[in-house]
Amino acid sequence: MKLQISENIRTLRKQHGLMQDQLAEALGVSTAAVSKWERGTATPELGFIAQMAEIFEVSIDVLVGYQVQGGNKDVLERRIKELARLKEFDEASEVAETALAKYPNDFSIVYSCASLYEIKGAELTDTVSYHRAIELYNRAIVLLSQNTNPEITEFTLQKEMAQCYLGLEQIDKGIEILKKYNLYGMNDALIGMLYATRKMYKPQEAEAYLLNAFSSRVTELMQTMLGYHYYYKRMGLLQDSLMAADWVIHFLEELKADKTKISYFDKLICLFYASKAIVFDLLGETKQADEQLKKAWDLSDRFDANPDNGPGNVLFVLGDTSDITLFDDVGVSVTEAIERKILVEEDNDRLLALWREWKQA
Repeated sequence: MKLQISENIRTLRKQHGLMQDQLAEALGVSTAAVSKWERGTATPELGFIAQMAEIFEVSIDVLVGYQVQGGNKDVLERRIKELARLKEFDEASEVAETALAKYPNDFSIVYSCASLYEIKGAELTDTVSYHRAIELYNRAIVLLSQNTNPEITEFTLQKEMAQCYLGLEQIDKGIEILKKYNLYGMNDALIGMLYATRKMYKPQEAEAYLLNAFSSRVTELMQTMLGYHYYYKRMGLLQDSLMAADWVIHFLEELKADKTKISYFDKLICLFYASKAIVFDLLGETKQADEQLKKAWDLSDRFDANPDNGPGNVLFVLGDTSDITLFDDVGVSVTEAIERKILVEEDNDRLLALWREWKQA
């Protein structure tokens, strides 16, 4: 058993908006004493622990905290997750409460049980489960110092709690949490959707959130599919690599508001045409390779002659975007970027010579 009292004092003090000197004054001790408790160089007497538990509105065992080493904790946790997967919610709840009674201050148990009750609340429209999930997520935040999973943070726990409030139709409360813990716009899509769909709000309130979410998700999708394209290529799965590139080209073409005009997305489409040319050349299909490279040349030459680095010719763009400029690492000239980033780096002399021939024409 590993005590977590120093981390919990610090966490709970900050959650209650107290400075070290304010907590010290409330307890009748020196600020230095509180500092030592939080650094773990000294342990408060039982009387002070009881006082702090009352100030922080938690039980003494929660304030002290512990990590369980070994035992059947992992077995219980796996059982909870398996029963949730099978949607055996009644049995899962029984196992969860058994686990919580045995390990009330173990982060992984508390978090697993909170997730179970959130799922149960959503699946069964069960308000009791939602409230239990919120209670457990709050406890998990207190125990967060035990967490070893970097994907779980206070921001993700707060988002899960917000989802529970939304399930309870406490929409204002849910949005309030989502806005407060909106790290790098992680909640923009959900906030925008709520503002757009709920009649209690003006749809204009959704604009900024939807636009931010849209631009971020398109960027992420592009990065993901570019990863697929090169993954398949390096694995020797060249037809799959072509399929990934074709998917991106089609996706970006469909996002152009006016397909007869230049769009920012044409800048990216050029790169995928050139990359397809490389793959076709590896397959020994030189005619197809040359055709794809010519598409890249024609479009890049057209783009460079009249570049569009704004979102004006892009679907689903909301509000006034006249002063918005889109940035990337392609560079000012797409033709130069293709030569430098694709043809030279791929060491394809045949296609590079063809490209330079077109440049000089």
